[in-house]
Amino acid sequence: IERHFWVEGNQKGPDLALCSDKEEYGYLIKTARRIEKAIGTENKTLSPSETINRVANRVGIVALQDIKPDQIITVEIVDIRRPGSGIAPKDWDAVIGSRVKHSIHAGRPILWEDLENV
Repeated sequence: IERHFWVEGNQKGPDLALCSDKEEYGYLIKTARRIEKAIGTENKTLSPSETINRVANRVGIVALQDIKPDQIITVEIVDIRRPGSGIAPKDWDAVIGSRVKHSIHAGRPILWEDLENV
């Protein structure tokens, strides 16, 4: 940003329309600092309120019913729900069609160690 500063008593000239006085220049600097804060940095961290809700708001793949050992997981017996302490929804396609190693109770998140050859 290029801005000219005008001090009372200076001669009028062609740049006068582009000049800021002390008050306007102060406002420009204050506003620029607010914009810098709003932009932030490339380092992304969770705010305190986000940290509190981090687990509660995450979703994962969950058993809708009791699943028996050797049963194949189908879309009818699992869903995506909160809280998501199990396998992430992005891995849905890897989970569907997988064989279960041991019993999984309804409502429990599906974990990678529950599945064979995934």
